[in-house]
Amino acid sequence: MAPVPAPDPMSLIRSLEVLNHDFVPPRLLCRESQYNELAMELKLMASGFPPPRLVLFGPSGTGKTVTMRKVLADLNAPHAYVVAEGSAFKTLAALANVLSRKRWGPGTTMLWREVDEALPKPCLVVIDEAEKFMVRDEKSDELLYMLLERPGTGLVLISNRVDLRDHIRDARVKSRFNARTIIFPPYRPDEIYAIAEDRLRMALKVGVEEVADEQALKLLAALAAQRGGDARYAIDVLREAVKLWIVRGGRITEDLVREASKRVESSYVVECLRELSSSHKLMLLAALTSKTVGEAYRAFHEMAKGCGLPLLSERRLRDLLSDLEMMGYLSVRREGRKYLIEPSRWLPQDAVEVLKRELFP
Repeated sequence: MAPVPAPDPMSLIRSLEVLNHDFVPPRLLCRESQYNELAMELKLMASGFPPPRLVLFGPSGTGKTVTMRKVLADLNAPHAYVVAEGSAFKTLAALANVLSRKRWGPGTTMLWREVDEALPKPCLVVIDEAEKFMVRDEKSDELLYMLLERPGTGLVLISNRVDLRDHIRDARVKSRFNARTIIFPPYRPDEIYAIAEDRLRMALKVGVEEVADEQALKLLAALAAQRGGDARYAIDVLREAVKLWIVRGGRITEDLVREASKRVESSYVVECLRELSSSHKLMLLAALTSKTVGEAYRAFHEMAKGCGLPLLSERRLRDLLSDLEMMGYLSVRREGRKYLIEPSRWLPQDAVEVLKRELFP
């Protein structure tokens, strides 16, 4: 009797959408306490109490965003959710775009007037990754003040910076922003295991045990725990492991999880490279294609002409190189009269090609 062929992995898939970290699950695991706190605040707002002012704090991947979004969806609360940009004005513009497709005129005053008219009352304004504009932009207090002064408007700031409040500079904003903090601690390995198993169960038409080894999921949970209990990382690795399983067949094993982890780590590095400013990208490219600091400075000026960047002083180039060293992309050591550049080992092999594609599209 001929052996029964293994089923095509794609025939066992119900939904791959659940393996994205922006997916809001029907059942939120391991964040019941935070969910209930937020739900209570929104129910009070619906009952006529003043909208809340909150700070959701916790390291990356601890469920802040998904918990907030699920509470908003479950209670159908009037709100505007926006991911912060690098300045207060750009964050306000992003908020405007969330509220309407209208093309906005220049100037903070005109932009705020349109946002003010578009926001319902009462409502909750949720600013995710708030540190982006609060830490970098000294005018961040202007946006916070306008939101806090608007009647019937609550404010929720989501951040992984424990010192976020220290970046409120204006005394008027400090006195008005009497916010309560809700803490999101790192997930424990058993919690990450439960979240990964739940996501995989929703993705499959069959039982998890028919596709994945228990030890593979335990390894995934351990890897995510080593990164500070980061469930987002765990879901990324799980998604990559499922992709490899779909292509190769068989089962999701520990070896497959290890390979998926390496792929995710590499993609994270590439994403970090793309987030650098154009000047930092060019300085890093110059450094990776040079042996000494002097060669890197000359390479920067030669390539700057080709990508439309201005020529910079040696002091500014030194600052850029120092920034890259502080961020861990490279190190500089002295040998005699020369300063040698040593790229970090964790940079992907195609880092130079990634930077070239970014700078010379």
